[in-house]
Amino acid sequence: MNDPTGLQILGEISNVAVAAAALFASWLAWKGLSTWKRETVGRRWIELAEDTIADFYEARDIITAIRNSFPYGGEAEQREGRDEEKPEIQEYRDAYYIPLKRIDEHTDFFAKLRARRYRVIAAFGIETAEPFEKVYRIRSEIVVAARMLLVLGPEGKVETRRKHEASIWWSGEGDTIETALDEVIVQVENTFRPVIESA
Repeated sequence: MNDPTGLQILGEISNVAVAAAALFASWLAWKGLSTWKRETVGRRWIELAEDTIADFYEARDIITAIRNSFPYGGEAEQREGRDEEKPEIQEYRDAYYIPLKRIDEHTDFFAKLRARRYRVIAAFGIETAEPFEKVYRIRSEIVVAARMLLVLGPEGKVETRRKHEASIWWSGEGDTIETALDEVIVQVENTFRPVIESA
C-alpha cells in the first residue's frame, strides 16, 4: 500500500506547482520593486542634477548683477549713518555699500545653494562640493572687498582701492571673477550633464 496512487501524485504535483507559482510571484514582486526603486532613485538624481545646474546659472547671473557698477535708484538710501556724513564721504560710501546690499537681497538664494550642496554630496560624492565652495569664495571675496573699501575711505591708497574694486565691479575682458564663474559653470556642466543625459 506504499505505492502512491494517481490522486496522491496529482496532489503532490499540485503542491509543487503552487509553491513554484508562489516563488515566481515573489521573484516578480522583488524584480518589480527593484526596478521601481532604481527608476525612482534615477529620477531623483536627474532632478537633483537639473536643479544644481540651474542654481549655478542663477548664481552666475546674480553675482554678475551684484557687480554691475551702475546703481539703481535709492539703493544706498537705507545705509546707516548716511545722513550725518559730508556729501563726498556719503557718495564714496554709498558706492561701496551697494554690492553689500545686493548680496544681502540674495541671502535666501545663497542659503538654498548651501543646502543643496549637502544633498549633492550625499547623492554624488564629496568631490562634487567643489563648485559650491568656489561660488562661496567668490561671494566672500566681494563682501570682504566692499567692506575694506568702506573702511579705507576716500583717502585710502589708490592701488589698494583698485584691487578691491576689481573684486566688486565687473572690469570687462579678463575680469578674474567672471572667468572664475565661467570655469565653475563648465565644471558643473561636466559633472551633472552626463547624469541628465544618461536618462
